[in-house]
Amino acid sequence: ARLSLTGAAGVDPRLSVTYELREHTTARVATGAYRQSPTYLEMTLHEGNASLPDARATHLMTGLTHRPSESVTLAAEAYVKAYSGLRTLVDEGARRPSGALLGLRERLVRGVELEARVGRPRGHVTAVASFSRATARDEPGSATYPDDFDYRLIATLSGAYDMGRGRALGARWRFVGGRPYT
Repeated sequence: ARLSLTGAAGVDPRLSVTYELREHTTARVATGAYRQSPTYLEMTLHEGNASLPDARATHLMTGLTHRPSESVTLAAEAYVKAYSGLRTLVDEGARRPSGALLGLRERLVRGVELEARVGRPRGHVTAVASFSRATARDEPGSATYPDDFDYRLIATLSGAYDMGRGRALGARWRFVGGRPYT
């Protein structure tokens, strides 16, 4: 991957394995490492910020999918997302921060996601709920504390109805809680 703001290039590996446990049940494990370049604003706040190393994210997910019938699919996933090298202001909390950043902050997010999909002859209904808990530390080795770094709760309900002649009517409702980053 080449990061457009910094011009840095590298490899962000990902691996996924799916295994059929039974005829209608599969298990999967996936992992990946990702670099996250600084934003344009972060790079231009202070002349030294452009030389900060990229933040890193490592994700690990495991899950099961089961189809009890042709029209019903149930899935459950557990995940861990670890972030390191996140940027924070050197003078954080000061009245007039310098704009200089440090890349030491760490975050850890653990969560589960549950999904149910029911298909009908002319459409489907899907419900998804994701719950997570995040912790943070300001520098490696320091004490951790609860954080609202990631979405803590996401609940989604969607559906579609096939009206025929190549037309469909769909709707989606979503509730999101927490502060997004990923």
